[in-house]
Amino acid sequence: MNPVNAYLRPHFEYVFAELVAHGWVRFIDGGAAQGGYLAPHDGVDAIHVTGSDRTRDAIVWGTDDQAGERRRDDMPLIGKPFISELGGVSLCIVTPGPWSAADFRFQAGHIGTSKMNNSGHNCIASQILVLPQEWDGTERLLDEIRRVLRALPPRTDDYPGAGQRLSAVLAAHPKAETHGDGCRILVPDITDHDDAVISGEVFGSTLGVVRLSGDTPAEFLGRALEFANDTLPGTLGATLIVHPRTEKTTRTGNAGTLDARAIEGDR
Repeated sequence: MNPVNAYLRPHFEYVFAELVAHGWVRFIDGGAAQGGYLAPHDGVDAIHVTGSDRTRDAIVWGTDDQAGERRRDDMPLIGKPFISELGGVSLCIVTPGPWSAADFRFQAGHIGTSKMNNSGHNCIASQILVLPQEWDGTERLLDEIRRVLRALPPRTDDYPGAGQRLSAVLAAHPKAETHGDGCRILVPDITDHDDAVISGEVFGSTLGVVRLSGDTPAEFLGRALEFANDTLPGTLGATLIVHPRTEKTTRTGNAGTLDARAIEGDR
């Protein structure tokens, strides 16, 4: 168990008690030293890692002066089966549509709480919110999200380095907003697609907003999916919010072909 979550080990052992009793599951507390011992051990047949890409790269290529050479020559340190579920920059795409006041309130609550759950220390939580540039509902939705962020109960940014990462976001974005108790950051209009909030995982309570143009919902979706697949790092997950009437119109009209390889639907 990661030192941050080691307090949960007794609870996991209780839940998996029968598997633990048969010797099929073991929980171990530790960090890099313990992982570095177990990964190459002959008693370990396969590895699954969940965490950051830096953790995975350290295991596969090492951290010494030869790490870059190993990567270039495709000579990993680990020869056993190795799969990973790594963080990235997850996103939420909001498609323009005929939203009611209740729609704005509900989806703002959905977006705000899904981002700030566990203070944003969740690799699948949306870090980027993609909104239609021309939609008359964009500012209304952002105002509702601000209301949600102010109303949420206090939460602690307790993961290692979270404070420094959040401070870096504020330092780089003079127009960033903070809401509620704690450091809930909203960066309301990111225009540079090389921005650090777009290019790297903050793993904390930060939500950045990117606005994309499109004369029709289908055109907007095409640009949003291109942005998701070609600009944001990682393919862990995404949320797509579409009003049912917009979905019906887009599917039956001349929507074209959308590459949805990184998108999971939600409406």
